[in-house]
Amino acid sequence: MRKGRAYKFRVTFARPEDANAASIQVAGPNGFSAEATRTSLRHARGGRYVATYTVSPADGRFDAGDNGSCTIRLRDTAAATTTGAAPAEDSLLGTFTVQAGRERRPILQ
Repeated sequence: MRKGRAYKFRVTFARPEDANAASIQVAGPNGFSAEATRTSLRHARGGRYVATYTVSPADGRFDAGDNGSCTIRLRDTAAATTTGAAPAEDSLLGTFTVQAGRERRPILQ
């Protein structure tokens, strides 16, 4: 992703109850860790449910200081993904990379 306030992603669940029970954690460079916020849930083809989530860094904007790989994990819950099986503790759902441009050099005095 490039510069921006939030990263948006989707997770597909077997049932709406699973989406309601899900806790999605995002971790990245420099100790970044945040729980993603679900912004929507819709019924999709095949009886699946697609939840949309967003995550923002602590300072409210992804910038060069946030550059690097981030992981998206389903934390230990009873939620089932589209396989219908409950996931193992902290199942990896995916990754994304922040590439927000050059890091500004600090001014030394």
